[in-house]
Amino acid sequence: MATNIAKLEAQADWDNLKAAIDPRGKNQAVTNILAAARASGACSAMVEEEYLDQDFSTEFSAFYSKVFRRYTKICQRIHFFSAPLHPIFQANHEPKKISDELTALSDADQYIGFVVIRPIEHAPLGRVVLRAPKGEAGTSAELLIRATYEVHVLGACLKVAGNTYTQQDSRIAACAQAAIWSAARHFHVRHKGPWISTVDVSEAAAKVTDQTLTQSLPAGSGGLSVDNMVRALKEIGRQIIKHSARFAQIWPRRSTLRGGISAAIGRLNGRVSPDPYHEVSF
Repeated sequence: MATNIAKLEAQADWDNLKAAIDPRGKNQAVTNILAAARASGACSAMVEEEYLDQDFSTEFSAFYSKVFRRYTKICQRIHFFSAPLHPIFQANHEPKKISDELTALSDADQYIGFVVIRPIEHAPLGRVVLRAPKGEAGTSAELLIRATYEVHVLGACLKVAGNTYTQQDSRIAACAQAAIWSAARHFHVRHKGPWISTVDVSEAAAKVTDQTLTQSLPAGSGGLSVDNMVRALKEIGRQIIKHSARFAQIWPRRSTLRGGISAAIGRLNGRVSPDPYHEVSF
């Protein structure tokens, strides 16, 4: 397995990394994730060039292996550190010493986390776990929902406390599947719940076909209804309770985003007649 080391000291270093992940430079999620890693103090990265990711392998089997265009299921995994890595590899030639040094960095809280890069240009971010950035000077910040994620590379055991994120892949899933997957992965790591992929989420949501699911192919890739989401959440092995909120005179039921903002401002000024209450579920 090829592993490369990269310095992330100058702006040009970060620009080169972003270009490698997002060649077109149009993926805002990539920009945000790299900014979060940098804000957490990352100054070096280790890249596993040929990484088989269980989540993407599941997505590949369910969708990408069946389309006419050829895709690979080989991913990359990038590990971020708040300490330089070049001295470790230059001073040590024995694998055991390198793994011990990397583990020591993790034990010293200098491991920032990892990002799995999928071989799909429109949604390259697979599993992402990064340490939450520290609060600004004079403030206190705490990530309340977190678990300790453990990964292994070059014989080293690396640990980071955080939460999971995955970029929505619109070809096989919607934002609902990505959000449910994040919650499910937290329950799996923190509370020993079942391991499920975004494919499992979609399949659970689609056990009972309805008109929402039939609006896109694969079923559910265009979005899920509340009932679909409840079915998917049941796969986590938890009891589900639905909360709703009612908003009056705040947001019109039918309007474009721009029209909605104008109407809401108009209501505040007393120029628009009140709209009936409508329910928003989440």
